[in-house]
Amino acid sequence: MIAGGCLTLLIFILALAGPGIAPRDPLSLDLEHRLQKPDAEYLLGTDHLGRCVLSRILCGAGTSLLSAAAAVSYALLIGIPAGFVAGLGNRVADAVLTRICDAVLAFPFLILALALTAVTGPSLKSLILGVGMAAWAWWARFVRGMVLTAKEKDFVRQGFAMGLSQIRLIRRYILPQILPPLLVSISLSAGRMMVVISSLSYLGFGIQPPAPEWGIMLRESRLYLTSALWLMMAPGIAVSISVLAFNLLGEGLKDWFGVRGSG
Repeated sequence: MIAGGCLTLLIFILALAGPGIAPRDPLSLDLEHRLQKPDAEYLLGTDHLGRCVLSRILCGAGTSLLSAAAAVSYALLIGIPAGFVAGLGNRVADAVLTRICDAVLAFPFLILALALTAVTGPSLKSLILGVGMAAWAWWARFVRGMVLTAKEKDFVRQGFAMGLSQIRLIRRYILPQILPPLLVSISLSAGRMMVVISSLSYLGFGIQPPAPEWGIMLRESRLYLTSALWLMMAPGIAVSISVLAFNLLGEGLKDWFGVRGSG
């Protein structure tokens, strides 16, 4: 967990400080140095327009990481309350929410996210909303299952018998049981969201050029795979390291809390 936590923290620090520590303007064109190989002046080389790849990686980190975090947060904002309503509500509410979740989960996640994003047009906001709307049903089902298991514990049943309010039961008895596996799943899901966000940006459904973003950089590099391999390697490695950091953090949290089968 220490390795994953430190790596994740380092990535977020670089993402927040990226615009300040970038050696050059990520949008500045320098056609005289286009497709320049990595050297002492340009540590990661330049792209087809002479823009500094290192500066674009650093400045694009905030967009890529924060958009993934925003998509996860949006999905949780809908999925967690829905899961509690289904798990603690009456049979009608549970049946209705379960059927809605089944309908959403019947579609492949990436295809559904792409379709929802395409409805409102290519933009970062549309990308976050589309991915969040495609992901909420999984969280609702996940939370519902944990709530149903948690409320069967004897001390929770006694709380129900004593007439405690649902808010108090959730805060004191149910939430402490489901919080560890929920944190593990959030960390593991953040890595998957990074891949989805980058994939949809690669397809042109996210933030639009010339803004620096890892998925856009991967898309722009596809025409130069044989002549400028560093254009693909830099954002590809950045995405891979970020996913690895979140997965290491999630696995560390899983061991720390003793959670089994989460994520």
